[in-house]
Amino acid sequence: MKITIKKIAEEAGVSVTTVSNVINKKAHRVSQDKIDLIQSIIKKYNYSPNMNARALVKSSSRLIGLLYFANHKNLDFSDPFVTEVLEGIERIAKEHNFFTLVHSVTETDNISELQNNWKFDGFIAVGFSQELFGEINQIVQVPIVFIDTHLEESVFQSIAQYPNNYFINTNDQKAAFEATSYLLEKGKKKIAFLSYSFDHQKTSVIQQRYLGYTAALSRYSIDAEERG
Repeated sequence: MKITIKKIAEEAGVSVTTVSNVINKKAHRVSQDKIDLIQSIIKKYNYSPNMNARALVKSSSRLIGLLYFANHKNLDFSDPFVTEVLEGIERIAKEHNFFTLVHSVTETDNISELQNNWKFDGFIAVGFSQELFGEINQIVQVPIVFIDTHLEESVFQSIAQYPNNYFINTNDQKAAFEATSYLLEKGKKKIAFLSYSFDHQKTSVIQQRYLGYTAALSRYSIDAEERG
């Protein structure tokens, strides 16, 4: 038997609106006994709202797309940064009754296809370059939060033209400077900076860390040696 919100309401002896309010965590006017009863029925039938149907009826789908830039086709869940970001977003989304859809991105065409198949209330983009930032803004029409996307000052000054953009970044340059300085203060002179190959002229997480690393070395009159 296909369970519906109407059948849950009938079994609980309440209105469909009351069940909907409990599901959407807006049940401040519903008694705790009724809330417990409705939730027990939902659990008994393993009921979950039809997201596509809800999106058609309401302007909000309560769906957030999590875009993670990857040089390969699959997410690397062995990366502790990736797993912590995903866990944090998923936890907060659930607290506010939102759903998340995780998608690794290798090119912006992937995002266009994703938008054609799903209705999103917003996106969270992790680890995108400045170039991809510009391309994404030509595609995405809903609010988007960028995590660890570093922009050149001239580009950042033009952010006003993207009112739906929000940024969360760590100060990678300062962190690398302090880490390198700590080792130098301990008397360590041969300090390696390990990374994949990157363009030193393009703003990125690795570039910012490298600038902090070389700034600390320069403070101690040490030249950075680059090796392939």
